[in-house]
Amino acid sequence: MNKKYLIAAILATAVSSNAFAEEKKNEISAFVYANKQIDPAGQDPMVTVYASYGRFLTERIGITGSVNVTKAGGFTLGGVGVGGKYYFKVGQKGDFVPFVVAELQFGLGGDDTTDIYYTNLAAGGGASLFITETASIDGRLVYQVGSQSVTTYTGFGSYDSTASTSAVLLTLGLTQRF
Repeated sequence: MNKKYLIAAILATAVSSNAFAEEKKNEISAFVYANKQIDPAGQDPMVTVYASYGRFLTERIGITGSVNVTKAGGFTLGGVGVGGKYYFKVGQKGDFVPFVVAELQFGLGGDDTTDIYYTNLAAGGGASLFITETASIDGRLVYQVGSQSVTTYTGFGSYDSTASTSAVLLTLGLTQRF
């Protein structure tokens, strides 16, 4: 074999292995879900649009950052989060891959007469059904606990309240890895 062809084959192998190694280092997930807050009772149902970006530290462990917008009654809330995700195996097309997630979330919002601030800790698990080598349909069940601070402004001043919150979230969404 000619040395030029051997060197070209080695270089092509090295470049393609680097390209393959760089595959699936990131993921973007999107969910839309509705939930009814468990505690305190009597709250309006919430509809949330949630998106996250994940960066893999290893093939199965990633750190995540998220943004969300929630609509509940007349209130609109926006939030951000930081967390992690662990896949129990590396997924391929047709695989059903379980995972666990945890996230710390912060947000604020309200309406013309009310300011709302919240902090949540969310943890749970789910599974990804890989529809291609890089895309999956994801289902998650997450338990969320936190606190919420509400300031309501009236013609007579303002009223502050703080409450502990908890919710169970069942979500269905899409994830794309690149």
